Amino acid sequence: MDRPAYEAATPKTVLIGATYLKAHRRVTSLRSKKAGLSDPRGRLFGRIRGGMNTKVHAVTDAEARPVRFFTTAGQVNDYTGAAALLGSLPPADWLSANWGYDADRFRAALKDKEIRPCIPSWKFRGKRIKHDKRR
Repeated sequence: MDRPAYEAATPKTVLIGATYLKAHRRVTSLRSKKAGLSDPRGRLFGRIRGGMNTKVHAVTDAEARPVRFFTTAGQVNDYTGAAALLGSLPPADWLSANWGYDADRFRAALKDKEIRPCIPSWKFRGKRIKHDKRR
């Protein structure tokens, strides 16, 4: 039987990604005073593409077992969620992500943690950065 991701040995590769969760219109119309929410970040709903959404950023091991989560409003970019998860990344050799995480600051922070990024370059980047397509 497989062990949970948090009990597994140190992963060689971790993955990071984000997805949207669509919120029902009744949920988004609740006022925080009525709902009794005390979260200082607010309700974490953002308007994007015809509705209210929440975005979940996740770090997983190489077998896609979740390790860490972070929730933001829907219109927040991927790098913001990655920056929040950066401090809690497990020790690993590689981090694989999509081009939404292609930022020099993020790559430098990974280098400081001795993690090699496997992130394709954004198509408008002046000088493309090579990445291992097999990872």
